[in-house]
Amino acid sequence: MKHFASICIAVLACIAKQVSADGVCYDPDHNPGKSAATVQADMEAIKARGFDHVRTYISKFAHVNLGKVITAAGLRVSLGVPFPAGDAQAQADAAIEAAKSGNVVYIFVGNENLASTGSVPGDQIALISRIKSQVPPSVKVGTVQRTAEFVERVGSVGGLAQLIGACDVVGVNIHPFFNPGTPAEKAISVTESQWSASLNAPLPGIREKLVLTETGWPTSGSAAGNQGSVAGLNTYFSAYKQWSSKIAGHNKYFFQMFDQPQRNDGEHERTFGLLTADRRNKFEGSFDAPKPPVAAAKPAPPAPSAASASAQASPAPAQPSVALNATNSRVGADAKASTAGGSGSFGADFDLSSLMGSGANSDSEEKKGDKETSTPTFGMPGDSEDKYSEKDSEAVEITTKSSGGGSGTFVGLVVAAGCAAVLAGFGFIIAARRKANQKEESETKDAFELTETPVRSSVLI
Repeated sequence: MKHFASICIAVLACIAKQVSADGVCYDPDHNPGKSAATVQADMEAIKARGFDHVRTYISKFAHVNLGKVITAAGLRVSLGVPFPAGDAQAQADAAIEAAKSGNVVYIFVGNENLASTGSVPGDQIALISRIKSQVPPSVKVGTVQRTAEFVERVGSVGGLAQLIGACDVVGVNIHPFFNPGTPAEKAISVTESQWSASLNAPLPGIREKLVLTETGWPTSGSAAGNQGSVAGLNTYFSAYKQWSSKIAGHNKYFFQMFDQPQRNDGEHERTFGLLTADRRNKFEGSFDAPKPPVAAAKPAPPAPSAASASAQASPAPAQPSVALNATNSRVGADAKASTAGGSGSFGADFDLSSLMGSGANSDSEEKKGDKETSTPTFGMPGDSEDKYSEKDSEAVEITTKSSGGGSGTFVGLVVAAGCAAVLAGFGFIIAARRKANQKEESETKDAFELTETPVRSSVLI
């Protein structure tokens, strides 16, 4: 009993660790009437699914500071600054303002903007340096690019090494859906191979700086011979949760939280969401936390991932070929954005300017970056357990939550129920023991009296 309180505290700490989660990508444009209120509602849906970290592609829209709204909801955030874009400076100012308020982890300048250029724009490095000089030291500033730029084109993009050297953090987008002939069941092996190749790129500090900023699977549409489906998303998301636990020293973000029906660049681009545009689950049981990897008692090779184990059991090749096909690479959103006035395309059925007035085009530069990467499998060693930073070093997992409440309520109910059950058990044992003792004392007394009576009688006689 005297250790009961410490036991409860230990149980609570264990459960709290289990409900921590990876990050998820977020675009508020899934709601055509987006506002601070719709973002707040989105954050509640995100928290209810167990995520605690959000990555955005913009830092403001209209007069809404996106980072401040997200952190006010109790979530950490990594903010995007579209580049090149006419409002890049205004977006950077909004990111800096949010970072000074706390709970901002990263600021990414540019998303796949090098996909259609042969050199890094000089003012991109200058903007990164300006942001770094104005945010707290805990906020890391960098950029997001495709795997192709880190591996296939690493020697052909002028100034790439200087860009990476200027960054505190570097994001890589990996999408096996755009790798030719890759079914969902084999997709995680492509992700693992491209992640390993990116880690080993000949760029300054890339191994310590690398973050997985996108990976996902759509629920409809097709590309590169691959078909989107709900079953495919379920399969890939489950494999991703298991594999991502092995790269605990690096943050990672699943693409993405909500479908984007306003997009006009392909059916698959509209359906990468884990949830529908109106915040409904696409399939049940999708947010259960994966079990952490079990450490072997003696040194041994690491256990294979679920996807690679499945591949080994099959007579087919264990890992699909990661084709080198630069012609299939699609241009990133930042590169497509107009630099004149920050205007961009939201799709035929979405007119943000009519909804929000003159300030509405502030986010139009950053539509979700095109995700296809084409990187060969180089047979490089797997990821090591690099420690990225103290706040990013613990493994993160995803757990089921009810859509009506947060993790705190869930944990509290579980702990309360457990404590009550233990107390009831102790009380029952103590009461039973006390009753047994009383019975034993009574029987002993009766036996003693029976043995004494004849003695006294014989003396009297």
